Amino acid sequence: MKTVIRGRIVVRRMTVSARLSKARVERYTGRTIRTLLDPRATGTSGLTLGIITYQPGCIVEPHYHDDQEALYVLKGRGKAKIGDESIRLEPGTAVYIPRGMTHSVSNSSAKPIDAVLIHAPVGSP
Repeated sequence: MKTVIRGRIVVRRMTVSARLSKARVERYTGRTIRTLLDPRATGTSGLTLGIITYQPGCIVEPHYHDDQEALYVLKGRGKAKIGDESIRLEPGTAVYIPRGMTHSVSNSSAKPIDAVLIHAPVGSP
């Protein structure tokens, strides 16, 4: 987000579109997150949108967040556990993870899993 000062009026210019080729990249053991839109870019109160790639053999241990999360699988196959429910991940699968819900992901296949990743504060539309 850019701030432009004109006289005494502060105009905030926010990013409303992004390209994957210019995404911010975060690397973790076995997975990569390419963030397209987040509060720093858009000025939203917490909405984050990106692409997460789980490499073959990746295991994301059980954890939880203070916000809600969603995944939409674009390619690849694996498993997720949301609370007590086991879910097969494959292209076209959408998963919603409520705030505070323990979840994990594993990719035991030979190919990466790519998924759209969304984080949003509770109460967001």
